[in-house]
Amino acid sequence: MRVLLCLPPARISNEVDLFRAMPATDLVVVADHEVAEAGHALVLPARRLPLVGGREGWTAAPAWLRGLPALDPGPVDVVASLELLSFGSRQAATLAARLGVPHAVTIFETLAANPLYRLPPWRGNTRRTARSADLFVCFTRRAADHAVALGCPEGRCVVVHPGVDTERFRPAAGGRSGQPNVVFVGMLRADRGADKGVADIVEAGGRLASVVEGLRLRLVGEGPLGPELAARAATEPFLEVLGRRPRQELPTLLRQARVLVLASRRTAKWEEQFGFVLVEAMASGLPVVATRSGAIPEVVPAWNPLVAEGDVDGLAEGVRAALGPAGDEWGRRNRAHVLDRFDLRHQGRALAEALGGLRGTRPGGGRGEASPLPPATWRRPPATGP
Repeated sequence: MRVLLCLPPARISNEVDLFRAMPATDLVVVADHEVAEAGHALVLPARRLPLVGGREGWTAAPAWLRGLPALDPGPVDVVASLELLSFGSRQAATLAARLGVPHAVTIFETLAANPLYRLPPWRGNTRRTARSADLFVCFTRRAADHAVALGCPEGRCVVVHPGVDTERFRPAAGGRSGQPNVVFVGMLRADRGADKGVADIVEAGGRLASVVEGLRLRLVGEGPLGPELAARAATEPFLEVLGRRPRQELPTLLRQARVLVLASRRTAKWEEQFGFVLVEAMASGLPVVATRSGAIPEVVPAWNPLVAEGDVDGLAEGVRAALGPAGDEWGRRNRAHVLDRFDLRHQGRALAEALGGLRGTRPGGGRGEASPLPPATWRRPPATGP
């Protein structure tokens, strides 16, 4: 199977890893930059208009690849793109129709109430993509609910969780660090963007520092709060601001930790959609402490401390408990949970199976009506449980 994956401008996507993990698949990535993770890459120039809120708002950015709808990529079996409201999905739909092949849309987004879905041109992008795409690959059950709420037929929705490399992200040989090292990985910000709750985490760390001897809270990431947090770290021994680190260093940083904490907060346009670092930490044998933002309760098993957004006392108590002996058992169970549900190779096979079912859904080329998948492909999640 040959898959053409269209990435939005400036986007380096975790989805590439999942597509690369599909067996017997020739992956071609179209982007405005070279993508080292891709087997083959086609680079097109991009148009991108300014967007208030920073480059992490890529799905909402008025950005597109020049010439994508008219691209001649050679024989392909499936065209894939990212998110319903993106300009890239609208372009990919046109390309797939011209080539006479199915169009699959991957979905992380979870907030059907996002105001952008009601505003042009994003409203038009969403409606057209929801109507025309042949398959919606939803990365969580919450994303599937969101897709159906926006008009995507249930019979064309399938849930395929992303995966992590469980060989790279593995427990330390001697088990968790014996030192009370707590790590946070994410954007250092607290505003209307993707708020990972770093301010709440630092406040919780400050409360714990007086009762947990030798506590170290290590912040990995960059953002507007970086200088302020670095200044605080200069006067408070428990805090360490590492800044942005190369991705290849993350497995080692996790193996040096005893607990990972993530305190995501919902904003008007965002809630936690998956939380890759949560799964990477669990694969590394760590307990995690997190809020119940968005899809986190679906991704993180309930034996880990999950608290309400903004609950600093709950975060502090959860970290204190996870640092103790109970955290060893939580970490072991987390590793097994990831191997069962989020192993990259297993999830790559699941994605290949989903996309393989699309072959021949547009015989003879042309736009036509997309052939729906069997209704049993996706089932509505239960009302309770992770």
